[in-house]
Amino acid sequence: MDKQVNQSIGFVIQARMKSKRLPGKVLLPLPFIDGTPILGYIENALRSNNGKVIVATSINRENDQIYDFCLKNKIECFRGNEDDVLSRFIEIQEIHNFDCIVRLTADNPFIDHELINKVIEFHIKSNNDYTHSNGLPLGMNIEIFNGIALLKSKQYALNEQDREHVTLALKREEIFKKGIYSFSGEIQNHRLTVDTVQDYLTANIVAEIQKETKYNGIKLIEHIQEEFPWIFEGNGDIVQKNAGIHIKDEIEAAILVLEKLEFNRSASILKNESCKKT
Repeated sequence: MDKQVNQSIGFVIQARMKSKRLPGKVLLPLPFIDGTPILGYIENALRSNNGKVIVATSINRENDQIYDFCLKNKIECFRGNEDDVLSRFIEIQEIHNFDCIVRLTADNPFIDHELINKVIEFHIKSNNDYTHSNGLPLGMNIEIFNGIALLKSKQYALNEQDREHVTLALKREEIFKKGIYSFSGEIQNHRLTVDTVQDYLTANIVAEIQKETKYNGIKLIEHIQEEFPWIFEGNGDIVQKNAGIHIKDEIEAAILVLEKLEFNRSASILKNESCKKT
């Protein structure tokens, strides 16, 4: 971790109250009724990491609640464009000049700060512009990118999707050096994000077990997998919205959704048509 000492690292949590499937989710308490808000859950988990935590929200009035929460809890809060999330990150970088930024979203409460440190170390040692992890449950994987690379990516942000999802240009353009940190295990298919009511109900049970066992991060999820695997069936059928880099990524995701819902004939037709075009 020696190289990390000389790096300025920003933990930027993008957050907004607006959500089609679960409005106001980022300030919902875990566990319900009087637990810590999800946004606070994330900030608490990051306290063991060396770096600066910033919540990136928008200037829309409904996000005043996020600003008030940050003010009350002494968390730095930046407010920018509602839909152009990339611009929020760029403006934060222009202010703070971070060497590395860890991108987090305020609907993923069960992050693992030790794993974050491992991926940061890998990113720095590999001299990557962009690094992401895989092999973890949805909502626990990690994205890291260099501040300079983020500023450069602005010129490659070609459309609304690029600006909404922040890192698509970093992942797509060959000019950026990319790396993957892979974790092994049998828990990667679980959902630990909070995007729907079903996700929130599952998260409440997970939070209660965390409260009782004092386990955190991957250790917590592995414990639940071993002792109470049925818990993850509560949100196992949720269809995750996709932000693919290429159309083939969206087609592959659509095939998986059709197969999950057992529309196997439709999935087969789409798969065959996709193969013909490639």
